[in-house]
Amino acid sequence: MKPICFSVFIIVFLVLLTALSCKKPNDTISGGGKGGNAILIIRSDHYGIPINLTNGMAYIKYGAQDVPANGIYDDSVSFNPIDTTSQAIFDSLKNGQYFIMAYGVHLGYPQPNIKSEANVPVSKQDTMIVPFNFTSN
Repeated sequence: MKPICFSVFIIVFLVLLTALSCKKPNDTISGGGKGGNAILIIRSDHYGIPINLTNGMAYIKYGAQDVPANGIYDDSVSFNPIDTTSQAIFDSLKNGQYFIMAYGVHLGYPQPNIKSEANVPVSKQDTMIVPFNFTSN
């Protein structure tokens, strides 16, 4: 009887050890996310010239360098006109890597639907202004 109990104990121990040693894969690249003091200001440009956008939106994915495979972003903000340009502001960010996709309509352009994508590293807890070069879709 004792050898059977010992064998059952060993099997249960090995199953628990295997189950507890499994880790979820880390799909984030060097962190990112809410909870810090960094402010990321996305400014709309077209070949270096500030432009105002109509119905502009910016989407951000935390801890990513590329378009999310599932198409789901972590946050979004609309562009607001400021002088001769439009700005979208993401605040309270931690240091880390971010992927940003933005789009809008530039009424003074022959092909008004414009879009831009970039990965942006945040390495200091300060305000960063990132000019986004929008081009037609």
